[in-house]
Amino acid sequence: MESGAIALAFLPLVLTFIIRYYFMLFYRAVMVRLSREEMAFQYFLIHANPGDPERILETFDLWCSKVEFISNISPKKMLGSHCGYSTVRIARALPPGAKLYSVEMDARNAFIAETVYTPAGFDDDTHGKFTSQNTRSGLLGKGSVELADNILFPGAPNFLRHVRKSGLYEWKLHRATLEYSKGIRDGMAELVYLGIK
Repeated sequence: MESGAIALAFLPLVLTFIIRYYFMLFYRAVMVRLSREEMAFQYFLIHANPGDPERILETFDLWCSKVEFISNISPKKMLGSHCGYSTVRIARALPPGAKLYSVEMDARNAFIAETVYTPAGFDDDTHGKFTSQNTRSGLLGKGSVELADNILFPGAPNFLRHVRKSGLYEWKLHRATLEYSKGIRDGMAELVYLGIK
């Protein structure tokens, strides 16, 4: 009886979340025709301070926590080029002369990421498309560390199968939760490239 009353107390919160989420999808798809990353980027252009990487990161965090969730963006899980957020967060900690390679599949998100690097105070030396040939050409050297996010939720079984069978990596799983959500379990894979056999 008590658990039913608790569940009922949370019903308005759940309904508000669902309505807000579907309204944002409708608004983006019908009214604006922008992706959530493009909408976050518009917010970024208005609110971020050029030359201040901390403010740039705070701007994305504010959007994702208060307006609309975007996967791969959060202070605890920061991977890939996705909107440039993760690259800026990681680049702040690199020593002078270090190189960071970041990969983004979606051309629109890659454009956003490339546009974010310069105001954050970092050079964007874009290397174009990344293919399986890049590994063979020496872009990845023995000992290079690669990170992959969202391998448990929504999941990447083909990727994990490849990593296990290829023999090219030592790897381990880091348990985490989905960005800006404590209730959904996820994980990141840390891979150390062993070199071509």
